[in-house]
Amino acid sequence: MTRAALALAFAWAGCVLAGCADGAAEACVDAVDAERTRHVSIPARAYDVEVHARGYVLGTSRGVMRLDPCTFEVSLVCDDVDGVRELAITGELAEYTTLDGSLGACDLARALVSRPRAGAAARIASRRTSSGAGATSRIRAGRAELAPRGEKTRTLRTPGDPLGTALSPDGRELAVSDTRGTVTFFTVPGGLVRARWQALESNAYAVAYDRARHRVLSVGGPGSLSVRRR
Repeated sequence: MTRAALALAFAWAGCVLAGCADGAAEACVDAVDAERTRHVSIPARAYDVEVHARGYVLGTSRGVMRLDPCTFEVSLVCDDVDGVRELAITGELAEYTTLDGSLGACDLARALVSRPRAGAAARIASRRTSSGAGATSRIRAGRAELAPRGEKTRTLRTPGDPLGTALSPDGRELAVSDTRGTVTFFTVPGGLVRARWQALESNAYAVAYDRARHRVLSVGGPGSLSVRRR
C-alpha cells in the first residue's frame, strides 16, 4: 500500500469515528486532496454550486442539496419538484430560481423549505457577476468577459461556450466553466490562460472556489461534482 493510500485509510477511519468534526474533518480533507482531483456522483442533475460554512450547497433538478465537504455525502435536501437553476446564500438561507423561473428558498439550518425574502431575484442575479478586489467578470452574449479595475474589458476564449465564472479568493485568477466540461484558469488582470482542467464530460454549469480547503469545484453533466486542489 502506498503512503498516500495509507494516509487516506487512516484519515477516513478518523472521519468515520469522529463524524468528520473539527480536526478529524481536516485530516480527511487532506487525504482526499492528496488525490488531486475527486469526482463525485450526485443523485440529481446539478446546475449551480456555492461554498457555505456547512458544506457545498448545490442547485439540482431535485431541489437544494448540501454535501459534506469531507465525505461528499448528501447532508441536506430541500425538495423542489421544479428544480433549482441558480442560487444565492445569505446567512443560513439559500434563495433560488427554479428551472421554470419562479423563486424559492431553503433554510439550511433547519433543512426546511422556506420563503424567499424581498430582493431575492436581485441577489440571485448578482451572482452572475464575479467580483473581486481588482476585477469583475461575467458572461455576456455568450462570451466570458474580464474587466480589471481601471483597464479595458477583455473577452476570454474557452474551448466551449462559457457557462460560469468565479474569481479566486486572492483575486489573481479567474475560472471559467463551459459546455465541454472544461474549466479554464485565466490570470488576472492579464486574461492569459494559466491552465485548463477537464472537470466533467460536458456542461460544467457552474464553478466556485473553496478558500478554506484550497479547492475549486465544478458541477454539471448528468449529476456530477468535480473537486480539485487549487
